[in-house]
Amino acid sequence: MIKELAKNFVYDSILEDYNADISFWQTVAGVPSVSTDYVRLNAAEIVSEAYLSSGFDLEFDLIIPVAPTAGDARNFGLYSHALGNRGRICFNTTGAVFKAMVYDNNGTALTLSNSGIIPWNAAWTAAVARYKIVHNGTDIAFFVNEAEVARYSGATPNIPLRLWIENDNADNLDMAAIISRNTQGFV
Repeated sequence: MIKELAKNFVYDSILEDYNADISFWQTVAGVPSVSTDYVRLNAAEIVSEAYLSSGFDLEFDLIIPVAPTAGDARNFGLYSHALGNRGRICFNTTGAVFKAMVYDNNGTALTLSNSGIIPWNAAWTAAVARYKIVHNGTDIAFFVNEAEVARYSGATPNIPLRLWIENDNADNLDMAAIISRNTQGFV
């Protein structure tokens, strides 16, 4: 049975025990661990058990260990493995390119400001940075440390999707927290 949960929440990796909290996260690949109060993904991927739908202010407080470079592969945002790219909304690193990505309900990539490409700021390397996705129903904006870095305006996807963090690299991507504010649908 699906039930509506809180529309605002904080997943605090200091207070939550990832290894014991099987009710919120599901491991997709690798072996996520807990290290110094962070959920650590080293060649690992996790998704939430719950789904978010359109209308949210979602913040990922992450430590990305190195600037994007050749061979890198990281994603975090909203996604469903069963649906492929349908409705996918995320930050993505492929090689040396860091970008924001939005796909419509059919899985077609949508055009974002600056083609979604986000110049990497050295201050984001090996320090907690706040990566935020705000979906207000008519557009989707991406922020890093409160500075807008990309935006999509137009018909927005509205498929319920899971929270998603994927680090295909053999290095340590650490999650400090996830904050959801003003979420219209969370089940």
